[in-house]
Amino acid sequence: MKSLLRSLPGLLLAALLSGCSPADKAPVTLAPPVPAPSAEWEPVLREPYNARGRAAVVAEVQSRVVLPFGTPVPAPGSRVVVGFEVGGGMVKKRWLVRGMSRVADSAVLAAVQQLWFNNGPGYYESPERYTLVVPTPGAASTSQRREATTRYQRTAVRLPGEADTTFVRRVLPVSYPSVEYGDLNTLAWRPSAYGQQLVFTQSVSDPEHGNGSYGWYNTDLFVLDPYAPHTYAVQQFNLYNAGDLNSQSVTPFVADVNHDGRPDLVTLITYSQSVGGGPGQMVGHFNYYRVQVWRTAGFDAAGRPRYREDETPYPYLEYKQDETPGPYPEEFTPATVRRLLARHWRQVVQARRPVAPPASSVDTTQKAGSISPLAGDSTHK
Repeated sequence: MKSLLRSLPGLLLAALLSGCSPADKAPVTLAPPVPAPSAEWEPVLREPYNARGRAAVVAEVQSRVVLPFGTPVPAPGSRVVVGFEVGGGMVKKRWLVRGMSRVADSAVLAAVQQLWFNNGPGYYESPERYTLVVPTPGAASTSQRREATTRYQRTAVRLPGEADTTFVRRVLPVSYPSVEYGDLNTLAWRPSAYGQQLVFTQSVSDPEHGNGSYGWYNTDLFVLDPYAPHTYAVQQFNLYNAGDLNSQSVTPFVADVNHDGRPDLVTLITYSQSVGGGPGQMVGHFNYYRVQVWRTAGFDAAGRPRYREDETPYPYLEYKQDETPGPYPEEFTPATVRRLLARHWRQVVQARRPVAPPASSVDTTQKAGSISPLAGDSTHK
């Protein structure tokens, strides 16, 4: 025992020299210091109008970071460090200096791409490079953290007596801060004993384009579907902008597209294509209309309803101003789509009818003259 006590100081010294720590204390790994800003510059953002300073740039990036569904909520104190190059007031290049996770890093880089400056090195002269530290990306504010939680859980609980708009704004305060197009649609798409679906759209920046480019707006479609008492499954779908102008709009509605008696979720998408008068010039635009359809696809392991995008082309539900023959429609609305669907299925039914053999005893001249121009139209039978 005495020999053990005499050897204890040496053992402790050896442990310290070898980097070991006492059993009740875990080793602490210190993060390397954040690199200093690479350029001194008082930035002035074009959007929001004339916001000044590096803190304004960080705040603008944070406000644009939206984490995809299923992404864990970043912990307080987490951060992503990015570098970017400014040229002509726009971000020409961006790269990761120190990351947090693949998804969060991509969201920050996409937000940086949207920055637009009014001044600074690299605006009129050669491009300049900068470093930016973005704390708690996607959860920097109370609203962002609330939305990030909803997106991670893919579920939202509605309070008793809570109005539709109040509920949606509470659980998705970033995506639904206000009624963007004047619509929060209540649709009877999937039959449910707990209520109808709540559907809305939001225009979003295309991460592949910076500000100042044509066609940087896509559209997100949100579906809140009740599947248990006061409990909604929350899903988001992205509708790409097939045109090159930022005027895309989306109208969700319900219709029986494939004529099977079951409703489908349909989005009528209006977009535009510029018409150039020469290099770098735009003298007009063509309007286009198309539809995108979603169908139900069972339930996931948690009992939440799932949906799948219908990739079937529907050329008879489209209109292209420079290609579709006939006069330009005065309007192209969900009612227009339903009329086109009804006409299409009448033609399908007529094409499937067997052709009766000609009867030689019948006066064919008189028979042909008696046919109504509405024959074969099921709505007039």
